[in-house]
Formats: sequence, C-alpha cells, structure tokens
Amino acid sequence: MATEVEAAADFCRALVRLPSLPGEEGEVARAVQARMRTLDYDRVVADAWGNVIGTIVGGRAQADSPKILLDAHMDTVPPGDVDGWQHDPFGAEVEQGRIYGRGAVDDKASVAAIVSMARLLDRDRLAGTVTVCASVYEEVAEGAALAKAVEAVRPDFVIVCEPTDLKLGIGQKGRAGVRVEATGVTSHSSRPTDGVNAVYKMLPALQRLRSVETGEDALLGEEIVELVELISTPYPSTAMVPYHCMARYDCRLVRQEPPGKLLDRLQAVAGEDVSTSLQRRTIACYTGAQIEVEEYYPAWTIAPDAPFVVATRRGLQGVGHPVEECYVPYCTNASYTAGVANIPTILYGPGSVRHAHILDEYVEIAQLAAATEGYAAIVSAVLAG
Repeated sequence: MATEVEAAADFCRALVRLPSLPGEEGEVARAVQARMRTLDYDRVVADAWGNVIGTIVGGRAQADSPKILLDAHMDTVPPGDVDGWQHDPFGAEVEQGRIYGRGAVDDKASVAAIVSMARLLDRDRLAGTVTVCASVYEEVAEGAALAKAVEAVRPDFVIVCEPTDLKLGIGQKGRAGVRVEATGVTSHSSRPTDGVNAVYKMLPALQRLRSVETGEDALLGEEIVELVELISTPYPSTAMVPYHCMARYDCRLVRQEPPGKLLDRLQAVAGEDVSTSLQRRTIACYTGAQIEVEEYYPAWTIAPDAPFVVATRRGLQGVGHPVEECYVPYCTNASYTAGVANIPTILYGPGSVRHAHILDEYVEIAQLAAATEGYAAIVSAVLAG
C-alpha cells in the first residue's frame, strides 16, 4: 500500500505543476493517459471534447454486468494574486504533509487517486467494468463535458470525486446563472434627457431582487440568489448614456426549482422594466470542439438506504474507513449524472472545499492516500457480484 500511496502523491504533484485552466487541460490530459497506460488499463482514450477515459474490465464481467464510472475534473480556477501566495501555485511543494498548489484539492488529488487506485483492485474478482474519467471544463459548466463521456459509457453508478473531507456526499445544491437586462436609448451624456439610461432602469429591479423570497430545503438548506456582476454598454463609455445594462446573478438552487419556475419568480419580483433569462455560453475545449451551455444545473439527492449508497458504505467500512454522510452546498458534475441523467451518484474525495479556490490551496497527503484506498474499496464492493 505504501508504494501506491507514494505514487499517487507523486502523480498529484506532477499534475499540479501543469496549469490547466478550462479549455487548456491538454498537458494534464496527456499525463493522465500516460499514467493509465503505465497502470495497464485495458483501454485509454481521449474523446472529442478532451475527457480522458480509462477502462478496466473485471475478470468476471459479462455483457450485462454493471458499470461504475469515477469522474474527477482536470481543470482549475486561475491562481489569482500570485504575489499573495506563500507557495508557488504551480510548484507542488510539500510541507507538513500537505501538497500546495492551484488545483491540489480541486481537483487534481481526486484525479490522481482515481487513476492510481487501479493498482489496488483485484481485477480477477470484479464482476463488472470500471471507467475512470478525467473530465474537462467543470469549473465553468458543471457536467456539460462529462455528459459526453456518460453518453458513451452508459454507467449504472457514478462517483463524482470532489473534496468532501472523505465524507459520503449524498446530495448537493444546484446552480443557475441568471441574466437580468434593461434596455435604454443612448444619447450624449451632456444631454441625458435625449436618451433613456438603462442603468437607472436597472437599479430599482436590483433593489427589489435583494428581497426576493428564497426557498428552504430540509436536506440542502437555503436557496441563494446573489448579484455577482453588473455592467453597462457601451463599456468603457465616452460621453454616452448607456443603452444597455446587464446584471448577472449566481443562484444556488434547492430541489423542485426547474428553470421556468425560477425565472418566473425572479421576473415577477424584478418588474416589467427588465427581462430575465438563463446565461448561455459556448465553451471551447482544448481539442477544438465546442459545447453550447445553458447555465442551469439541478440539485439532487440520493436516499441513504439506496443500494448504491449501502454498497459504498460497506466497501469503505470493509477497509476500516469511518463513514459520515453529508449534503454539500456547492455544485459539481453530479448535477448532470444525478440531476439530469438520473444515474445513482455519490460524491467522495480527499480534502476540504474550504481549501479550494484560495491562496495557498492544499490537500493533505494522508487524505489523498485514504481516498485512493477508499475508491478501490467502493469499486470492489459495488462490483463484487
């Protein structure tokens, strides 16, 4: 076990040294493919969108045997204020049992662990197929790229590998990006009454939206509707009254909030002077492929007594790992697998989300080691036959 743990930590450090913003994951993808081949995966491919997909076929697998997919994303957020870091954000420095660097905990420790757990599997005893997916573009569009891999693999069970402090995530909030727009008429700023200032039309709507009633979920907590961006057009302006104003809201969703219901509720509060819509964007993958995205990612839960959860719990307990279940407030690729595709899904991974996206991001090597063992234990329990 010690050798595998050291190898997983070394692989995590190698991945942290490779910057991989969304759409720029190519170097990490090549490193993952090389590592999978070293570990004797049966098949290793990168799909058209850049997801790396490694397959291990169990010795007892039949045509109708179950398939389990483990996913961790390769992309990271930017390092931010590099001068504010105490450690090189791409140095993968080790200090006090921690690996430091951008993406260390979100999500390269999970990538390293799910790839490396292949060495811990007794392949001859597996009555099914294991797919390990290192996915792209999660930080921008949760599940959009993974959906392509899921459609190809058609798994029966999914583990989305995110920092949960090794707790068993059995539900999460969803997310939506909502645009609120006001339209005016431009004029010279020395003659503002000749035009209609779109910002002035927007301001009352923003004030009303501050008091929008939010939902409460017994399992997932309170819905959040937060203003994150406000911009007028033209920008920058030179002596022009703005003819357009856009506000963007980040909404953290609970269950039973389909997109139409969300937009209708926000529109009713915002008023008739503005319009609401879901944010849409085109994401360009490092392969050159593009995906059209509508920013609505549903919340989801899975029952604590669901067969997949029971098998997962049994696997972890079988290797002496305590099992604590949780619901997470952030959004992941599981919004697609569980929230859209209705595939039994859990969240599980090393490190804490509190250490993600911050200066001096880090993951504890002990948690990386435990997760590597944990993933192998879950897979073995689910595919025990």
